[in-house]
Amino acid sequence: MTARLFILFLMLTGSLLLTACSQSAPPAPANADLTTAPPLPTAALFRGQLSRLSNGEAAFTPCSSKQQWRFNADPAFWQRWQQMGNPTELYAELEGTLALSTQRGGAIELTLQRVDHLSPDTQGCQRDTDFAFHAVGQQPAWTLTLQGSSGLFSSPAGSSSYRFTGSQVQESGELILQLSTLEGEAASLSYVPTLCQQPDINQIWGYKVTLVQGENRLEGCGERGRPLAAVLPAPDWYGLASSMKAQVGLTLSPEHLAELNYYRDSGPQITYQGAWEYTEQGIILLFNARNGRAASESIPLQRQGESLSADYRLLNGGKAYFDEPLVLQPGTPALPLPPQAQTSAHGDLPTPTQAAFTPVVLQPMSQPDSAIQLALQDYFRINQSSATGVQYRALTQDLNEDGYPDAILQMNWCDKTGCVWLLFQGSLDGYRFLSRLEGIQSPLLIAPERSQGWHDLVVQSGFQQWATLAFDGVSYPTTLAAAKPVDPPASNSHSELRFDGSNWLTLP
Repeated sequence: MTARLFILFLMLTGSLLLTACSQSAPPAPANADLTTAPPLPTAALFRGQLSRLSNGEAAFTPCSSKQQWRFNADPAFWQRWQQMGNPTELYAELEGTLALSTQRGGAIELTLQRVDHLSPDTQGCQRDTDFAFHAVGQQPAWTLTLQGSSGLFSSPAGSSSYRFTGSQVQESGELILQLSTLEGEAASLSYVPTLCQQPDINQIWGYKVTLVQGENRLEGCGERGRPLAAVLPAPDWYGLASSMKAQVGLTLSPEHLAELNYYRDSGPQITYQGAWEYTEQGIILLFNARNGRAASESIPLQRQGESLSADYRLLNGGKAYFDEPLVLQPGTPALPLPPQAQTSAHGDLPTPTQAAFTPVVLQPMSQPDSAIQLALQDYFRINQSSATGVQYRALTQDLNEDGYPDAILQMNWCDKTGCVWLLFQGSLDGYRFLSRLEGIQSPLLIAPERSQGWHDLVVQSGFQQWATLAFDGVSYPTTLAAAKPVDPPASNSHSELRFDGSNWLTLP
């Protein structure tokens, strides 16, 4: 089975394990077909400190956070807590569901569905959880870590590499993975969702495992990890709320914290704070604070291709529809930063002043700019793809006349209609992603006219058609389908950015 199918299997495994814990969900069929994954993984992994409070309740503090969520679990969990010495606090990795409090502004509630790991380790948030599954055993000591389509087994006798070859789901809920060494020796790993503890080790894992290697049978405990590239959504999103005359920025942390900001053209910024979790359609935002005051509202966002969108928010037990759908794309808002006389990513610049438009002809730079490379690498990180070896041409030009040059990149992703271009807004602290243009030929012209403070771009398609791309307050249009056709521009009326020759730059 391919690496891709193995990853899909592991994603589906998470939701099957949650199904096994639900009284209302039907049991998984034996030998289920695991080649189809759900739209998004539904088993979130929450990491943080779990505390027993003096009033008998419990609280969960996510890693890298000052938020404190209310924690709910059944009596069986607290019985196992007692067996660990009834500690005041433990590090925990848990699967569960989030909900807003019935009290406005009350703490967000985390209800336990499954334990993956419990430990008295006070530095547990520094643990590496970027694996699909990890199993440990004693007598003899052994470990098996699965990631991608492979696994590594280690014991005092040595180590072996495994590849994934198949899987089975039993009616009992037991999951069995078939493995094979590089030499063709077969093995299997079965695991059942139940709390498991190794002798003389004051830790609890979420699965009981059995590893069979020929006639050798090893018993142990296991835990699910969080393969970051396969599970987590992009951390930063942006959009436009035209009715509020505001740009929108959404930040999602790996620990399921959420912050939604409305950056208005006039008036104070509006900030919502809370949490997020997966749904079958996408994700849902849960907010219990608005500008530091009590709130209680949620926004269910549906995934549509690479974007997230919502028609309404849930408020006071009902649906409150937006004036227009909220649509978010991966990236950060293009926020204007006030010019200041201080050091920037472009060197020591005095306070900039706006100048009259003067047409110029520019060629791409022959040497890489470290600030542009950093912004481009961040763009690939947000889109969860590799940047190494990517080729591009780059030049800088101030598109919004704020005194800071913006970066314009032509990527070497071209076809008969044109190439892909990336635009980054320049600021005091470097560059941030602004727009992606597709199907654009060189040269690219900058018009003296401006829209929303940004100069219009005049471009030519692969079919020799000219069009104007106007800034809409958030970005330039992605394709010529949203551009306005125009006549060929008069000579010497526009700045011309010539991207030609063999002067491609390569990301390290």
